[in-house]
Amino acid sequence: MTDRTAEYLEELAQTLASHGSNLAALRMAELEQKVSPYLAPPGVPSALAGGGGSLAGVGTAYAPTVAMGAAGLFITDGAITVTNPGATVIIDGTSNMFKIAATGTLTQAFGAVGTRPGNSVQLTALGNGFTVLPTFLANITNQNSSAANPRFLGRDVEFALASGHVEYYSDVYVYLSSGYVLVSIRAASVLSNPGTTAGCRYYVVVEAGI
Repeated sequence: MTDRTAEYLEELAQTLASHGSNLAALRMAELEQKVSPYLAPPGVPSALAGGGGSLAGVGTAYAPTVAMGAAGLFITDGAITVTNPGATVIIDGTSNMFKIAATGTLTQAFGAVGTRPGNSVQLTALGNGFTVLPTFLANITNQNSSAANPRFLGRDVEFALASGHVEYYSDVYVYLSSGYVLVSIRAASVLSNPGTTAGCRYYVVVEAGI
């Protein structure tokens, strides 16, 4: 065995020993995380700042309390500002935020001429504390069998070109009943029945934390 080979083997042994030590430390951190989920996971820094303190690695002082760990990021009496690469503010930390609280689909087959069948769904999971209708978005189509068919906002109407009369239409709307939010779809055969099934997708949007 040459001196060069011996040096290489010694260096390799030291590297393996160091690597094993790092793996052991990482495994210990993972076990500690399982025991206490509020500890930061391996490789994720954890910091707490308050009363003018500062976060580790950040030189700016923070008056609000800022905490980050495995449970998430918490800012008390403060705000987050998020800016994209184009310098456009995405979240300004002060405006109200909205998120989709409920979404789903409804369908309704067209009936005989002169009828307007419909059906509704009660969004029970949202609770029954509503006194004012939440923000509501929906798209609808007279022909729900193909994803390629265009969708319209609120109502899809078919007119007779010669007379301008409404042949048939479908619409979707939202209302309250006993504090619950309900969404309803209708398919009206005014002068003719298209022989299709109307369909819609709805979204209920509420002010809430993101």
